[in-house]
Amino acid sequence: MTCNVPSIVTMGIAAALNNSGAGVSQVIAQWIWIAGEKDNGYPTGNFTCAACSFATALIAFGLRFLYGRMNAKGTTDARGDKRIWLL
Repeated sequence: MTCNVPSIVTMGIAAALNNSGAGVSQVIAQWIWIAGEKDNGYPTGNFTCAACSFATALIAFGLRFLYGRMNAKGTTDARGDKRIWLL
């Protein structure tokens, strides 16, 4: 998660942003499985979870190809240093 930050200083910020996003998703997860849908198999919760999983996979594949293109072009980081971009 912190492999593409430009410096050691920004690793803490990247980790904090990741953890805060995970906390928000846990709160949302408490509300998407509606008790009244138990007999139907919780369709709202399951479809929401599936949609988020597919979105995450698409973003990961997109970043993989973006970083591959950035590596091929020799894109520099914020400081102007040449580096290898990872996912």
